[in-house]
Amino acid sequence: MKISKAISILLAVTLIFAAMPVFTAAVAEAESSEPYVVGSLPDLLSALAAAEAGDTIRVSTYGFWLDIDEKLVIPEGVSLTIGADRNDTHINLSAGVDNFGTLTCNGVVNHNEGGKLNNYGALYINELFNNNGCDIYNEGEMTWNETFIFNSGSINNEGSLFCNGHLHFNGSFHNNGLLKINAYDGVARFHTGAMYNGSDAMIIIDQFLYVAAGFNFINFGSLINNNDLQNLGTIINGGTIRVNRNGDFWNGGDLINKSELIIDGIMAIEKSLINYGMLTNNGFIRNLDESVFTNGGSFYNNFSFRNTGVVNNTGSIINTSENDYDNVAGSETNNYGGVIEGVATGITQYYKVTFDANGGSFPENESNILAMWIKEGQLILATPVVEYGNSLFLGWYMGDAAFDFNDAFIGHIELTAKWEERQIVGLKVDASVEKFPGNKNILTITVSKIHPNGFISKTTEVIPIQNNAAGTYIVGEFKVYVDTKGNTQIRECYIVGPA
Repeated sequence: MKISKAISILLAVTLIFAAMPVFTAAVAEAESSEPYVVGSLPDLLSALAAAEAGDTIRVSTYGFWLDIDEKLVIPEGVSLTIGADRNDTHINLSAGVDNFGTLTCNGVVNHNEGGKLNNYGALYINELFNNNGCDIYNEGEMTWNETFIFNSGSINNEGSLFCNGHLHFNGSFHNNGLLKINAYDGVARFHTGAMYNGSDAMIIIDQFLYVAAGFNFINFGSLINNNDLQNLGTIINGGTIRVNRNGDFWNGGDLINKSELIIDGIMAIEKSLINYGMLTNNGFIRNLDESVFTNGGSFYNNFSFRNTGVVNNTGSIINTSENDYDNVAGSETNNYGGVIEGVATGITQYYKVTFDANGGSFPENESNILAMWIKEGQLILATPVVEYGNSLFLGWYMGDAAFDFNDAFIGHIELTAKWEERQIVGLKVDASVEKFPGNKNILTITVSKIHPNGFISKTTEVIPIQNNAAGTYIVGEFKVYVDTKGNTQIRECYIVGPA
């Protein structure tokens, strides 16, 4: 039957709950009030395959459930509306969708595991949308006006996503386009998984965005908050985050800024903010009790900053003279070698003391350089343990003079270990052999160097050998000859000479 483009195609699908469920469709003709039954689901797929640009297909269901277990392909320019007459319809998509035209879902949509939704046109979801383990790819425009529950899978957005309802997200979200959480009813909650906002992407919050504990939110593009952003998880910013004048950013999780963070509204830090980039405050920032703000970049306070927690600065804090940086009693602003300008009171200076082992080493540190921070006016009560072979440690020197640790610190200093080589007044060598399974034994050789004042330094080597082995072995800076007998006896053991 040829259907005129001037008349929209009305497909009504009836799912009969019986032993043999049947999918039926009806086409309402202009001259008849009775629907014309055109057949089953294949008829719908055939109608889509035959549709041309400008055609409108409406599917109305007379039963409660509508199962679509074959892939839907909506051609470019074609409009398909499912659940046009009954908003309480349940639609099950289990084989995926390729939408190049316009798809409107007015019923409850269950997008089940096994089907992928690819949208290259326009997709409107006007009722509850449940995504159960499926992937969604959007290159066009996708809008949900009710609740979108994304249980698992991934979203890859290269186009535009508009949230006019509620989004509950659990999975992997890659946004390389636009995600807009609109005013009034737009709420996005990221529960588990990760969000990646690409370098050319944008997220605009006109209502509410919530990041749950354990969720990772990585931004390399633009995140603009015009209303309410709450974070309990981890936000890593390598792009731009801007909280506008009417925006409110409550950070109860971890926020790491490596690029640009601009506060024109209100920001509350309840757990942790680490700034390696540029933080500009033109509004109100509150660093709350027991929270830690670590600044290793640049912090420009152009309006109001109130600290009741801890601020640790290794970068620069610039407070314009006419504006407010308030260190409340009991709070801390600690400066570790950074720059703080325009803050008159409440700053605690720390100075860096660098210890250079000068050829030696620190037993519990892989580097031969060790640094510690000392509060201004305090003393070092315990210096680090350092060693250098058999050399005698003479003390820590600043230049040619021994440093006096009874002096309070008033600036950064560098100290160098001074060594004296110990004299050797005697040598002793010991060896033992222990049986090992099979015909192998373990030989242990220890060379003891005896220094003045009775100091003894030892070097030990453990060597696997055969039964009754005899030979010369390297132990530290010496060659040692050992002749063994059987599995447990030593016939001879002596130092041959230097290695």
